[in-house]
Amino acid sequence: MIQARVIRILGATRLILNAGSEAGVTENMRFQIIGPEVDEIVDPATGETLGHLTNTKATVVAKRVFEGFTIAGTEEYLEEIEEPPKDPWIGLLTGYRQRAKTARVPYRLDINQAEVTPLFNGDSAVHIGDEAIEIEDKQGET
Repeated sequence: MIQARVIRILGATRLILNAGSEAGVTENMRFQIIGPEVDEIVDPATGETLGHLTNTKATVVAKRVFEGFTIAGTEEYLEEIEEPPKDPWIGLLTGYRQRAKTARVPYRLDINQAEVTPLFNGDSAVHIGDEAIEIEDKQGET
């Protein structure tokens, strides 16, 4: 079992873990984010400890795996989104509504905003002079 720690919070849907391919992490691997709190489960009749529960805060999926770290994102769920008709007057007069569309929406992490550090803080615009590198496919061919 691979264990890692959250080392950077990128936003409400992405974070960085301190384990990467060197530790055996692969793309789409799932991780539970757990808190340090452990709740002891005790039988009130006997006083016997039946076990312990950890606080699972979120589940994330390895999206990009690097040698020493992984960018992970929250899992997604399907949500139906109804869009209004293109012409609102036709919709009001006829009661017509467009079909609902299904969208993949990422779960949001419950985070402390003070701990958020986005990647590449600042300028994300492409500029003259920016470096460009060749992308190799999975087989190592270009």
